[in-house]
Amino acid sequence: MKDVQKDPTRTDTTPGSLNGHEGANGAGGNGFARELSTAELAGMRPRRSRLPIVLPAALVLLLALGAAWWFFLRPGPPPNTATVRRDTIISTVETTGKLEAQSSARLSFKVPGRVAEVYAKAGDQVEAGDVLAVLDMDNLERQLAEARTQLEISKLKLQQAKEGARPEDVQAAAADLNAATARLNNVRSGSRSEDIAAAQAVLNQAQARLDQLRKGATPEDIAQAEATLRQAQAKLEQVKAPATPDQIAQAEAAVREAQAKYDALAAGPIEQDVAAAQAAVNQAQANLDKVRAGPTEQDVAAAQAAVDQATASRTQVASTAANTKEQARLAVVQASNALQNAQDVYGKIKYDNSQVDPEDLNDDDRNRESKALRDVRDAEARVEQAVLDYEAAKQTEIAQLASADARVREAQAALDKLRAGPTAEDIAAAQAGVDQAQAKLDALNAGPRFEDLAAAQAGVDQAKSALADLRAGGTPAAVTAAQADVDKAQAALGKVKAGPTVEELRVAEEEVKQARASLDKARAGATPDEIREAEAGVAAAQAALDKAKAGATGTDVAILEQQIALSELAVE
Repeated sequence: MKDVQKDPTRTDTTPGSLNGHEGANGAGGNGFARELSTAELAGMRPRRSRLPIVLPAALVLLLALGAAWWFFLRPGPPPNTATVRRDTIISTVETTGKLEAQSSARLSFKVPGRVAEVYAKAGDQVEAGDVLAVLDMDNLERQLAEARTQLEISKLKLQQAKEGARPEDVQAAAADLNAATARLNNVRSGSRSEDIAAAQAVLNQAQARLDQLRKGATPEDIAQAEATLRQAQAKLEQVKAPATPDQIAQAEAAVREAQAKYDALAAGPIEQDVAAAQAAVNQAQANLDKVRAGPTEQDVAAAQAAVDQATASRTQVASTAANTKEQARLAVVQASNALQNAQDVYGKIKYDNSQVDPEDLNDDDRNRESKALRDVRDAEARVEQAVLDYEAAKQTEIAQLASADARVREAQAALDKLRAGPTAEDIAAAQAGVDQAQAKLDALNAGPRFEDLAAAQAGVDQAKSALADLRAGGTPAAVTAAQADVDKAQAALGKVKAGPTVEELRVAEEEVKQARASLDKARAGATPDEIREAEAGVAAAQAALDKAKAGATGTDVAILEQQIALSELAVE
């Protein structure tokens, strides 16, 4: 701070001038006393003394000045000082809040989906019409295809409705009506004898089971359970017994076979296997080259020859079958003529014998009549056989012609395919053959895989373990299983001897009760509710048939047209 020097030309006029220093309130220091210059003193006029009035006022003024000094102007601690200098003032303002752009826009796709790629990032400057992001088109294209398919289906439904019902639809509706009518007739006529017999059989079976339970186990049942127990015990003893030499020999052979398989795999492929695989690759490559090159003139000529041969074979088959059928027809005619002749002979003999008194008829006449009748029966049998042969000839002709026609079509299709050249599928199939053969060759050259060796080693270990189990007797698992069978057989024998439980008797009695109720219902026939249900089925089937015959109504067509409109909107 800079000290303020006292002006020597100024004179203090009051004792409260604060030692001659200027105050902060103006030229008078503290505002209560005022410094006057010598010039001001020179210009003042002398005044009349007012001492009696001034003294009390001066005292009051002094007291006030003293109090003011005490409260406001008493010396305090020395002030902090600092050197004044020039520098840059930095002012920082801290606050919290959310920054928002002056303008913003919310962007979204018109349809839901998965975003495939985003072309803009934060901070980029874009213009109207720029592509910012795209959706995954696979799902959208599938939805579009489904919508188009649904549109085509709606159009086909409308076309079907306008065309009317198909004959097969009418026939199906008529068949449903016939079935419903038959069911109604069956319901009205009551249960059939077969239904009653079936219900009676169920009741008899349930009653027999109940009677068997009540009577208890028979000696035969106990003997059967004891036999089962003996078989289980014998099997347990067999499992516990050591293996026979034949079983051990078979197990040792299995170990040798598994070890040989592992050794062959570990040694790698032999030259013959590699050569065979290479030959397969060469053959597949040659086939691929042939397919790509297309058919040769010889191939087309061979295919044409196959067509000609199949056509000629068809002509030969038709001729042979027709000849066989004609011979069978002539055989029918001949057999019919023979029958007619036999009938004439029999008729004449019978007539002649009828003109004679039966008592006068001799044995020869009777024998001639009997023989003539047998001739008629034989002729009838030959006619029946000839008719069967003729029908068989016709069916054979149909089957042989159908087979010959199929061979002609196959040969013609092969020729057409050769002329059209190889398709992409043919080339792909030939290439797949090459790839497969090459993969097999590569696998052979690469040697055995680790997993193949591990599987072969596991086979060896398993065979050795089986051999060790045989030599040591039955395995713990086998003994446990055999013992479980013995326990099960023992429990079954005990159950047979103990007889049925209360719960088993209750279940058997309930089965008899239900079977008897079913039999009573079958004998009583249908209830009114069942008849009404069957009648409702007939009415529904009749309505369906009437609708099928009448075709679609105007309302049906209008609904289908609106469905087409909805499908078009879905496509859009």
